Amino acid sequence: MKIRASLNNYRRSGGKVRLITPLIVGLEVDQARLQLQNLSKGAADDLIKLLDSAVANAKNNFNLSEDSLVVNNLVVNKGRVMKRWRPRAHGRAMRILKRSCHIDLILETVETKDLKSKQNKQDKQEKTESDQEKEVVTDKQEEPKSKEVNEEKVKKEESKK
Repeated sequence: MKIRASLNNYRRSGGKVRLITPLIVGLEVDQARLQLQNLSKGAADDLIKLLDSAVANAKNNFNLSEDSLVVNNLVVNKGRVMKRWRPRAHGRAMRILKRSCHIDLILETVETKDLKSKQNKQDKQEKTESDQEKEVVTDKQEEPKSKEVNEEKVKKEESKK
C-alpha cells in the first residue's frame, strides 16, 4: 500500500532539495529520519517534518505501524517563482528569481515490497527454467544434424577413394 504526503510551494530551490532525495529513497522510515537528522542541509529539517506527516497519515488513515514503512519515492518538482528586482548602477534594475518547489513523498509498506520481490524472483526462476528447456530441445535437434553432416562427409571421402 502506498501512502502519500506532499509539501507545496516550499520556499527553497528544487536543486537544493534534490541533493537530499537519493540519500533516503529505499530506506526504512527510522533510518531515513536518522539520515536526515545528521545532514547539514537546510531542507533536511523540513523533510523530517514531511516524513513524520506521511507516517501520521499511515497510522491514522490506514492503521499501519511505523516499522512496516519504507520510503518508496521522493519527487521534487518545480514550484512557483516569485520575481523581484534589485537596483543596480546607472539606474538599471536586475531581476531576482525566488524559486520554490513541490515535494511529494511516497511511503510503501514492507510487505508489499517483499511480495513484489518474491514475484520477481519466481518470474526469473520460471524464465531460467524455460530457457533451460529450450536449450535442451535445441541441443537434441542439433545432434542429429551434426551426425548427418558427419555421415555425409564420410561418404564423400569414401567415394573419392
